[in-house]
Amino acid sequence: VSQCCWGLQRFATSHHCPEISTAKDAYSFLSKIGAYADLSRFFGPCTKGDGQSCHLLDQLDIWNQFLQEVGMLLEEVAPETLSVAPQRRASDGLATEDCNPDGWVLLYWLFKEHRCIANLQLLSPDKRSQLHLGDALSQNSGLRTLTLSYETSEEELRMIYSTMRRWTKLESLTISGLALSNDTAVLLEASLEKLPLLRSLEVSFLSIAPACDAELLKGVFERMSALTSLSLDFTFEPSDVELVLRCLGPGLSVLGVGDSFLVPQEGAVFQEFLSGNTFLKTLTLTHMVCTGMGELDNVFKGLLMNHSLEELHLLDFGLENPTMELLAEAVVEHSTLKILEVYFSDECWEVDGTPLAKMLGLNKSLQELIFQEGKVACYDAFAEAVRKNTTLKKLSLDLFQLDDLAEISVYRGFLEALSCNSTIQQVTLGSIDPVLVSQFSELLRETGTERRVIFQVNLTDSELFTEALAKCSGLAEMRYTGWGSKISVPPSAYRHLMRYQHLEKLNIDLLHKSINYKTATTLAEFLASTRTLRCVCLHFYTSPGATHALLNSISCNRSISSLVISMWTFKKLNANLLWQILRNSDILNNISLSLHSSSDFQAMSQFSERLLDNHSLLSAYYTRCQGPKSKVKDVMRRNLSTLYRAVMFVMGSRGRRYAKAFERVSRSPALVEEVQKYASESKEEAKERMRCAKVYLYQHFMVAAGVVKDTVTCTENGQLQLDQIGL
Repeated sequence: VSQCCWGLQRFATSHHCPEISTAKDAYSFLSKIGAYADLSRFFGPCTKGDGQSCHLLDQLDIWNQFLQEVGMLLEEVAPETLSVAPQRRASDGLATEDCNPDGWVLLYWLFKEHRCIANLQLLSPDKRSQLHLGDALSQNSGLRTLTLSYETSEEELRMIYSTMRRWTKLESLTISGLALSNDTAVLLEASLEKLPLLRSLEVSFLSIAPACDAELLKGVFERMSALTSLSLDFTFEPSDVELVLRCLGPGLSVLGVGDSFLVPQEGAVFQEFLSGNTFLKTLTLTHMVCTGMGELDNVFKGLLMNHSLEELHLLDFGLENPTMELLAEAVVEHSTLKILEVYFSDECWEVDGTPLAKMLGLNKSLQELIFQEGKVACYDAFAEAVRKNTTLKKLSLDLFQLDDLAEISVYRGFLEALSCNSTIQQVTLGSIDPVLVSQFSELLRETGTERRVIFQVNLTDSELFTEALAKCSGLAEMRYTGWGSKISVPPSAYRHLMRYQHLEKLNIDLLHKSINYKTATTLAEFLASTRTLRCVCLHFYTSPGATHALLNSISCNRSISSLVISMWTFKKLNANLLWQILRNSDILNNISLSLHSSSDFQAMSQFSERLLDNHSLLSAYYTRCQGPKSKVKDVMRRNLSTLYRAVMFVMGSRGRRYAKAFERVSRSPALVEEVQKYASESKEEAKERMRCAKVYLYQHFMVAAGVVKDTVTCTENGQLQLDQIGL
């Protein structure tokens, strides 16, 4: 305690924090922390090492209780990866000049002692916080990702530069709103020079001063030569574009730029860069200013000569037909391109995708094609392409026509062609006209493509919704927004849901309307029996009896992972049933409750306390939640850490804390997603890993629980007598 007291007092004195300027103040501060934690462990050094996690992971709630005083948050963002980020913006009143200094003292200690903190995100700090942050950050040597999410001034860049001497492990840097002048260019170049392991850089320039020295700019861009990923958001002058392209190093594999890079010599400069490039794997071009088709024509000519690119994303370009044909010509024989995205967001301009479809029919390398805001008339061309293509795995088409008079015949040829193609695993279509939903669903059944086609539909007419309930039993998603319908959906219509064997998402939004008890019980029967429904959103008024029937059915459900309830009536009996759901569910990952009357709020007053009984929830929202909202956040952080421990168990980490976490959340859908993300594998591969983990836990439960050791060795006179106990 004396050592902690001396260290804290020294920091407070050097940074003019009079509240902790004496030994008495320091002891008082430590006493405050001691009421919640063991001081020797709380202020202990980082314990992260090979196969060992830091003790900080078990104390996040206590740390955040004090860090919130300066608007900062310590959280686990990936398995055993800690991040410090703003809890709220400074403008919200948390990180102000009058804030309690205790949080800055702890932030200083945190960065100084814990190399396990890998990520840092900063919003615009005030002048007082800059002083503290600069000193605190200079103590850290483990930072790997830094994000500055605000307009970065010269003063703030200088503060960051002064702290970079120990950031030898920084791999990713994001700077937003940088006004580049001669002075900031010098700082940025020097900063990049001090980061030997930096591989990913994302910079959004607010401006580049016209008087900015060309040699200084060259120095900045030359420091980017070691990068593998670069994203630049700014409308550059042609001379600067040529400078940037000349400075890019041979290790760059990911590049994202705006269309100002296509301006020099009408795209010829970028054409030369692309045609001779053998290292770039992913290219994203975004339309930001009025670029003519001529510039793109030259770029696509460069693509013709490129033999290394694997992903090409063209965002917000309204491609005219000759340019689209040139793109198709460049891609058709491309042997390495695997993903092509052509996205356009202007619904008032239809893009003809016929050349793209013809290319798809001949191409032998593409695995995924994304084409949005095209003419619905080109479905026939895509149908022909689907019949011929043998390599494509994913196809996304968002096609429409301005008069909204599409007929079901438009889709028939395409779906029939899809039924003959066994390599395409998933087709994602845009929104289907509500009038055609029933016919489209029937067509999916006829062609046997129900399981491979995903599409959006939002029914707003009660009669169309009733018809869809009866005829669309193969749908995976159903949404009904009955705000303006004067006719209610008959209770018997919901009985058709019992035939839905693949429904994953159900959204019924009646705004201020209510459902009667008979409708509630019919809907409840489906909710209790379904084994496929994952997400359900129910927005309507209910009676206490209807609420009880619906909640009782949800308590029997073993598939729902996301539950949104709005406008229901809650009495004490209903609340107790919800507490039972929270206590028993190991599948529910998200819950949102929006109530409307004071009696409902009174019945739900224990919401934050009851969350403690649940270990699978990762997101919980409740309007007018009584009690500190920090309690809810603490539980969510605890559950997220449990999930990450379970991920580590699946990936091979052994120990009681990992095994216990896996046992708690092994049925959670979120675990599959996190394992999939962590291992960079498919959903099926992630599930197989989890199956193996369950088998291991079953066969080695005593070892996992810490009752016996996995391996026991005994020696006497240097001779090995016993080498292993098998259970």
